[in-house]
Amino acid sequence: MDGAPQPSTSVAVQEPAAPDAGNGRKKKARADRTDGQPDPTTEALLEQSRAQTEALQQIAAQQRASEEARVAEQQARNQRAAQLDGARYSIDTTMQSLQGTGDWNPQSLESTRASLQATAAAASAAGSPAEATRAAEAARLVQAAQAALDQKNAQQAQYYLLQANQLLVGGGQSNVRY
Repeated sequence: MDGAPQPSTSVAVQEPAAPDAGNGRKKKARADRTDGQPDPTTEALLEQSRAQTEALQQIAAQQRASEEARVAEQQARNQRAAQLDGARYSIDTTMQSLQGTGDWNPQSLESTRASLQATAAAASAAGSPAEATRAAEAARLVQAAQAALDQKNAQQAQYYLLQANQLLVGGGQSNVRY
């Protein structure tokens, strides 16, 4: 062993880089090919993107339509409830008047009956058969009260009006024979 340095016997081996390794960026497809033809991959991706956008727009439109229908149904339900409240108020007023002075307003009863009939028709059209039945039955009871009052039978009229009011408040069926 003479003091001369020995050559290194170790060799460093490095694996070649993977095709997409490096700076982390992938090559982007280019639409401006040098041969003047559009890149089929890019065109396919654009078409797929257009189709997805159209599908999402259709879903959004369906959701908007569904929400608008729900809001319209809620508004119609609220309007029918307000009509029923008005009918109950009119019936209460007529009852108080009959009990107090024996007088009544024929136009008010006729208006109440017509409002109840309209409410029944609207509820039926909206697919609410129970509500439609209650309103129609209450309209018949108001009509029966009108007939009783025409015959000067205030006690029978009060009975019919009471039944109509209970039907509207309680939502049950009337068992009145008239």
